[in-house]
Amino acid sequence: MKDFFFVEHLSPKGEKNLVLTKKGNLLLFLASYFFLSLSFPTFYPITLPVLAWIALVPWFFLVQRNSFWKGLILSFLLGISFFATSVYWIGKVTPPGYITTVLIFGLYSIIFFMGAYFFFQTKSPWAILSVSMWWIFVHYIRANYLFIRFPWYTLGYSQGNIDLIIQSADIWGIFGITLLVVLVNASLFSWLDWKISKEEGKLFVSKALTAFSVLFLLSTIIYSWFRLSHIQKIEKECLTLTIIQANIPQELKASGLSYDRIQREHMELTQEAYHKGKTDLILWPETMFTPMPVYMRELVTWIARHKQPMLVGAVLAWRDKKGEAHFTNSILYFNKRGQIVEGPQGDYRPFDRKPVGIYDKVYLVPLSEYIPFKKSFPPLYRLLKSWIPPGFASMDHGDGAKVFSLKGHKFAPSICFEISFPLLSREGVQKGAHLLLNLSNDGWFMGTRELENSQILGRVRAIETRRGVVRALNGGYSCFIHPTGSIINLRDKQGRVGRRGFLTQRGRTTSILTLYVKWGDWIMAFPLLVLINFLAWTFLNTRRKRKDETSKEA
Repeated sequence: MKDFFFVEHLSPKGEKNLVLTKKGNLLLFLASYFFLSLSFPTFYPITLPVLAWIALVPWFFLVQRNSFWKGLILSFLLGISFFATSVYWIGKVTPPGYITTVLIFGLYSIIFFMGAYFFFQTKSPWAILSVSMWWIFVHYIRANYLFIRFPWYTLGYSQGNIDLIIQSADIWGIFGITLLVVLVNASLFSWLDWKISKEEGKLFVSKALTAFSVLFLLSTIIYSWFRLSHIQKIEKECLTLTIIQANIPQELKASGLSYDRIQREHMELTQEAYHKGKTDLILWPETMFTPMPVYMRELVTWIARHKQPMLVGAVLAWRDKKGEAHFTNSILYFNKRGQIVEGPQGDYRPFDRKPVGIYDKVYLVPLSEYIPFKKSFPPLYRLLKSWIPPGFASMDHGDGAKVFSLKGHKFAPSICFEISFPLLSREGVQKGAHLLLNLSNDGWFMGTRELENSQILGRVRAIETRRGVVRALNGGYSCFIHPTGSIINLRDKQGRVGRRGFLTQRGRTTSILTLYVKWGDWIMAFPLLVLINFLAWTFLNTRRKRKDETSKEA
């Protein structure tokens, strides 16, 4: 078996190394690709989260047992293959955006390879630990920094539905889960690497890594078990909310010719839900309200007549004092008098100030809601703009999380893609939010597995913060998610999710301020310290070797 995967190769320094054969490269490439792809809800119809625990092992060998250029090419191809399979649903909306996204994420695979290759070249038995920490660090950058911040498909999310693992996210967030999964991969790799090389130093490392990983895993399982039981006992009911899901076809909405139909269908469902049972707040999904005077009057009149607060998604357009046009993807919060809370009735965007009853989306989607690099890199901005249809208007970013109050309870709204960002939900909870409300238009992605992924993100946000998450969607899986992560979906009479209708439920919350809410991604200090220490050791070791060589020559 060893001969099938590896062949001896003589390095320029005369050292004998085992490198991968063509068949070995192909099998390991396919193994890593399918293990990663099947760990998440992707293009393939099945999901096997257990594969995430071994998915990186073949990739580590592709880096370690290949030349620089071969390893780089294989890593790049592996990265773009995985992301092409994972974010295929972006292609339904913008094929150029899909290609751009896949290529950019492929670049992260190159960055990972270059660091990992350097660590393996040190020949240290501990190199695999640094390689695995480098993997986490690179994907942390992908999730939180640069112009395309995209936390989706971080390895920890593969365990989003596994309670005995994911319940620990209220300590260390999704990157704590990622750390655990990657360390198990590193342990398995170190055992196999020792079996192949028989180097004594690697045996000690494999034992140490395995012991630490097993302890980490057992601690996580035990904590998750007891924590879930504890949260089930202490969670309490909060506001009663009603989700309206009209399922407006995206092609109809995008045409801009059916504002009357969109308003009528939402008003009909709202009226039906109102008469069926008492509710504290009615939610319309992202951009489902058109803030033209005629529709504003109708909605405000209905709210005031029925004394029914509402939260609706809308695209706002206005001009500032200089006459410049501005656009925001926003949420409007109407009180029972039909006023945008603490703002003048019907005046949804005065020039001199913003009513606090408006939340503007903070994390805009690149190439969909705005074009990046306008000031920092104008040539790239012009190139990207040439890919966008004429008439596209970039939106303004919001200022940060907002918290609204109703009947002594507080809630923090977010829009669509923002469910991906724990920083926003943490900020909302730090400001006192008892519930996290997410309005989204997933009509773009009907029939794709984007819907499952976004629901997993909502579940993780609920567990991280131990706050209820309520998602009001057009064309997706509208639901109530409890602080335990349990989900109540909007279903039709046949029990099918994602269908037209409404759902009224009591939101649930806790008063706990979790460690993750307080300290955020504190767990990232561990990978950072490992990398710093390994780099320092490498520098000092190289310096010592050079001194020894100099003294021998003398």
